[in-house]
Amino acid sequence: MSEKLSISIRDAVEADMARVHFIFDEILLNTTATFEENSYTLESWCQKLESKRREGLPFFVVENRGLVIGFGTYGPFRKASGYRVTVEHSLHVDEKYRGLGVGSILLKHLIEHAKGHGLWAMVAGIESENLTSIALHQKFGFKESGQLTNVAEKFSRPLSLTFMKLDLRKLE
Repeated sequence: MSEKLSISIRDAVEADMARVHFIFDEILLNTTATFEENSYTLESWCQKLESKRREGLPFFVVENRGLVIGFGTYGPFRKASGYRVTVEHSLHVDEKYRGLGVGSILLKHLIEHAKGHGLWAMVAGIESENLTSIALHQKFGFKESGQLTNVAEKFSRPLSLTFMKLDLRKLE
């Protein structure tokens, strides 16, 4: 990618879901960034967006010159009401734009949004061999909080999950 990026972040709309679907399917088919093995339909992505809206939760897209190149969201960490102060986030970037700082821009935006809404903590569940994602989260102050070894299988191999947590109350 030789062109200079012109990045903007905004709330997702239904028209973005085709690109979100495209980006996620590449990740699903080629990486362990998600433990999901089955593709979502475009309709199910639109339903996810609508559900986020109803629940008052964010769903952001990152654009480069009008093209959606990534997306991120967060939601409840667990269902019990006491967890209402903690969220788990998800972010994904189009393969052509990885390594260019897009993930950092999006993660910073998600953190600022969560902190601005009075949340206490943000959790990331990362495949334990995804050192790039672990390093990205460490850059923003996330600390490893535990690992669950061999809890999933994808591509006929066992996968482990590393939990990382950011204390939003300690951020300036």
